[in-house]
Amino acid sequence: APPPDVLAGIPSTTPWNALPGVCQPKSDMGTSNLRRRYRTIRPLALAGCPGLMEPEAPMFPTELLNSARLLLADAEDRRLKIATAESCTGGLVAALLTEIPGSSSVFERGFVTYSNRAKQEMLGVPGDLIADCGAVSEPVARAMAEGALREAHANIAVSITGVAGPGGGTAMKPVGLVHLAAARENRALVHETLRLGEIGRDQIRLAAVATALELLRRMIR
Repeated sequence: APPPDVLAGIPSTTPWNALPGVCQPKSDMGTSNLRRRYRTIRPLALAGCPGLMEPEAPMFPTELLNSARLLLADAEDRRLKIATAESCTGGLVAALLTEIPGSSSVFERGFVTYSNRAKQEMLGVPGDLIADCGAVSEPVARAMAEGALREAHANIAVSITGVAGPGGGTAMKPVGLVHLAAARENRALVHETLRLGEIGRDQIRLAAVATALELLRRMIR
């Protein structure tokens, strides 16, 4: 059971991660580290304290959530609507933006175009372009962003296509290669290439999400 001095005077409804001396996670800890620490202290915190409540695990790292809040506030100030077109991230950018309350005033819609056929049917990416350049390529990322901007009737759109792994990589297009593009009405489209290496599927996808936010921020300004 937890030491008496830890729980003395603490209401039984106190979340276990708020117990003094038991779990005081730092805000800059990664999500995986937080989960490991929670698993480690959970038996200690809950032993003999049946009334303690477990908190919800964060869906995204705090840093990404804060960046999304600032991005949405800037877009709302400028009355801009955002659309997303995602392949390897499977809708994570859209999920991050809509995690913020009030995001409906800015976020228009998201396209999860995981297959080549979806890219063609939903975003109008030419099949010949995919055949010639491959789905993970700068030209396809550009076409995805342009298609999302057009089909969503938004002001800004961002696209992501890449190889998140652990399989699927080739010598020319290894795991960790991600192409992103952002488009805005009456502006030149911007493109970004990430070569992250085999750092893990989750880390590749989260790095792509962070870069997508940065591209959107550049387009808003």
